Amino acid sequence: MSPNFPELEQKAEEVRGRVALHPQDPVPEIVGVLEQLGLRVIVRPLGKDGPQGIYARRADFAAVLLNGTDYLPRFRFSGAHELGHHVLDHFEAHIDLDFSETTGKEKEANAFAASFLMPRRALWDRVANLGKKLTADQVRDLANEFIVSYDSMVNRLHNVQLLQGYQHRDALKAERASVLTDELRERRPAERWRLPTDYVHRALEAYGRYDISLDRLAELVEREAHEVAAILAAQHFLHAEDAA
Repeated sequence: MSPNFPELEQKAEEVRGRVALHPQDPVPEIVGVLEQLGLRVIVRPLGKDGPQGIYARRADFAAVLLNGTDYLPRFRFSGAHELGHHVLDHFEAHIDLDFSETTGKEKEANAFAASFLMPRRALWDRVANLGKKLTADQVRDLANEFIVSYDSMVNRLHNVQLLQGYQHRDALKAERASVLTDELRERRPAERWRLPTDYVHRALEAYGRYDISLDRLAELVEREAHEVAAILAAQHFLHAEDAA
């Protein structure tokens, strides 16, 4: 059975109200929010391929284990997803390896997490001032404000009907790295040629998917890592852990 999305939106608003979150505000530090809601939270480095989150419930307590290895937007979504299992009364224990699973309860927890982290009303109010058709830069700014991944924000904007259909959604996903490609193609002034557009674009996409590190990206585009980091940071493309 398909999730009742309006009901899940309402539930997310209700839970935000329990921790006095303003309807327009991004969720602050997720562990503290979960603890305010009565969950025991454990954070451990479970590795890149480890579970993203585990939810366990007994008669007298509920606990969440989160993968501290995950980058911040994924870590926050994991916390909100496990909170979804809790407030939606999914009583059995859950080990979440991949949030793309399509079972009913996983879909419900994902929909709750998206609503909790990116409230519909907040997005509508912000987008009302941004023009008729959102650009990749505007989506990146929204993702940065709400501390979610770019793809999560694109999907959420699509689901709350703020994009112009599937083509707009797919175009935004394809454009994520394009704004950086030309800048990273530029070589040192003494050199007379530029790196191929497709080559740089693919390297950026691999970095965005966490397939390669910042150092490897810098090596591929033949720049210093600190220089590449500065370019990525200016476009809100730099992973949080690389900014440290």
